[in-house]
Amino acid sequence: MPDFRGLFQSLSQILTKGGYLFITATPNGSSPCATLYRHNWVQHHYPSHIQHFSSHHLDYLAALNNLIRVDSIDLYSDSPYKKDTDIETFCDSIQQGTIRYTNHCQDNLNSLKHAFFESMLTILYQYKY
Repeated sequence: MPDFRGLFQSLSQILTKGGYLFITATPNGSSPCATLYRHNWVQHHYPSHIQHFSSHHLDYLAALNNLIRVDSIDLYSDSPYKKDTDIETFCDSIQQGTIRYTNHCQDNLNSLKHAFFESMLTILYQYKY
């Protein structure tokens, strides 16, 4: 398993005071789709995504290494993956009653096969010391 604390430490050591660390296209483990679709979530695939982070996880790892969040943005609205029917499809999945949280059984939730609002993290940190 990768050492993410060590990775942040190494990155902070090569940054100069005021330098920036830009993280993008990172699956957001606390997104609405991650919560709803769980193991069927489009971003939940091994081995390319072995760890899912939330912005809180990344903020914590950054803070341990004197990095503060400067900005964050959801780039989904301007992405080629955006569809006009995304919200409707997401809400339909909820209303159809196909959601079963017991034992992570959600075999019928296969309607979201692409990115969605807040599914990916894009965060800019600055090294303060």
